[in-house]
Amino acid sequence: MSRSYQKNIYNAIENHLDEINISQIEKNGKIQDNKILLNRGLK
Repeated sequence: MSRSYQKNIYNAIENHLDEINISQIEKNGKIQDNKILLNRGLK
């Protein structure tokens, strides 16, 4: 898999998580946890 392809996937997932986390942030502040898990999964 090319680097640019991986980066595009990462950006798409991150943008989607950002949309979801806007509503979750007030409940439990999971935005940082989700981004850490996302980073570990794609390295």
